[in-house]
Amino acid sequence: MKSKNLFHLSDDIYIISGTPFLIIKNKKAVYLVLSDIHFGQEEMISNLDCNGISHTAQILTKMIVECVLKFNVDKIILNGDIKHVTSTFTKQEKEDFYHLMDQKDLNNIDFIIIMGNHDSHIMDIIDKNSKIKIVDKFIISRQSFNIIITHGHKIVDYSKEDILILGHEHPAYVFRGNNGEKIKLHAFISKYSDEIRLLIILPASSSISSGVVFPLRIKQYLSPIIKSIDWQYIQIFPFNDDVGVLALPKIPFEK
Repeated sequence: MKSKNLFHLSDDIYIISGTPFLIIKNKKAVYLVLSDIHFGQEEMISNLDCNGISHTAQILTKMIVECVLKFNVDKIILNGDIKHVTSTFTKQEKEDFYHLMDQKDLNNIDFIIIMGNHDSHIMDIIDKNSKIKIVDKFIISRQSFNIIITHGHKIVDYSKEDILILGHEHPAYVFRGNNGEKIKLHAFISKYSDEIRLLIILPASSSISSGVVFPLRIKQYLSPIIKSIDWQYIQIFPFNDDVGVLALPKIPFEK
């Protein structure tokens, strides 16, 4: 992983350049936030006779540890869909999950797991006395507003002054060349409305999730939260390890 810098997004919220991670700071802690890990997805693809999939869970875990050490992180927030298979907790999902949790450099880090729509049975492997907290949403309080982090598949309460951070949508962006060439990158999304301070959509942290190409029309979104708000503008932030973060111009939201 190349040297990572912080790209300012809003109100002490930063993208770690070239990664699917956010850093959020307040007086109490530094938080690392990521979404849609989908541990075990490699196993599902392998069962479909897809070859050449790398150990993505191990690569992601290494990135997390490096960012925790570099940015002095106190707490890690996993914003839903930690696992991939909805009907059970597979052997591969457990191995990937424990590989992350057992890192010695994360021994003093608190984990907050926000339940996503794929996270059935996750309670089965969480020790009640562990440092892992499982919630439907997590609130980071600011002086005049809250940062509310939730996966996005369920409606949550918020006020007009708040910032919402969601996962669930797996955003990506496609750059198109003059000769028909295409480059697809995962992306962060900022959405703007008079009904809320800001909404941020996190990219999938799974490198083998292909991503949904943005911008979308309102009926194409999965989240009922997004569908319930009258949006005016959207801004897309594609990224990868080579280019860092690219802030595309803010554009009107097409309904």
